[in-house]
Amino acid sequence: MKTWYALHTKPNSEFQVAAVLEQRGIETYLPQMEAPKSRQHRKTKPFFPCYLFVNVDFHETGLSQVRWVPGMRRIVTFDDRPVPVPESMITFIRRQLGEIEAAGGWPAYNFRKGDAVRITIGPFKDMVAIFEGPTSSGKRVQVL
Repeated sequence: MKTWYALHTKPNSEFQVAAVLEQRGIETYLPQMEAPKSRQHRKTKPFFPCYLFVNVDFHETGLSQVRWVPGMRRIVTFDDRPVPVPESMITFIRRQLGEIEAAGGWPAYNFRKGDAVRITIGPFKDMVAIFEGPTSSGKRVQVL
């Protein structure tokens, strides 16, 4: 019986691993989100960096068909046994990502100009500032 399992990949190898497994006839699910790359282009990125899911019956398809793929680190296990991921969890992830995409994508921040913010890490930890606005594509902001 086919069951979903989580795979841990090397950094930036999720798409490569998924492609090889698909070529081997193994169903994969790589949750992705479009992240703003620039104002003109958008880039798709894994929602869970270094992880993807496979739907496989390890009695039919040997562990080696999944384990020995370029870019793979390991099958997520507990006590040296692959841990099944419930179908309901895969459905939940698909639904949640669909709702986020329908709402226009993941917001880079949810502050508005003039909001008070408390800095939680770094040299300005515990200082209160006023949110002024973004300075780049969701990575940096300006505060007073």
